[in-house]
Amino acid sequence: MAHGMRYTKEEKEEILRFRKTHTFQETSAKYGVSMMTLFRWSKHYKDSTNVIFKSYDDKARAVLIRSPSGIQDPTRPMHIAKVLEVLKFIEGVKAIALFNEEGQSIALLASDDINEDGLFMASISLYGTSQTASKQLGQGNVDMVISRSAAGMHLVMGAGEDRILSVLFGESGDFKHLIAEDLAVIERVRQALSEPNP
Repeated sequence: MAHGMRYTKEEKEEILRFRKTHTFQETSAKYGVSMMTLFRWSKHYKDSTNVIFKSYDDKARAVLIRSPSGIQDPTRPMHIAKVLEVLKFIEGVKAIALFNEEGQSIALLASDDINEDGLFMASISLYGTSQTASKQLGQGNVDMVISRSAAGMHLVMGAGEDRILSVLFGESGDFKHLIAEDLAVIERVRQALSEPNP
């Protein structure tokens, strides 16, 4: 492989082929390419996604639903939109995103100041690092991860076999309320996302 910052098209394609069957973290470790670079390459080389639904809610948050390659049922994206919209009523939620393992954004409900690529990288990094730590401690697969700071919270959890649900909270998000009340709602959303269409 090339050293430094330059890779040939063939090298990138080889790395991305490996990435299709491995996590971003595993691919990064094997090839010495940062996860952010892998994400950019994935976006550049992936099959195109089609925006099939876009609107704005009463808080001027964009609702963007994509139909990535592989979704056969044309009603599935609208089902996803309806399920995710439940989460916007939780106090303090700034952004809700659903990503697949390929790095494709399936759905985003967020204000314009949310950087979708940054949210994905933070989500995949948080989830991947936690997954590695959990396995090293003999605790198995991670169910969910919550990161808390003075500026808010970030919850990341698996949502089906190949999806990651990310919920970003602002300063008004209440950790105690999240644990006591909101996790039950988020868990029901995750279950609905994991099931086939009704």
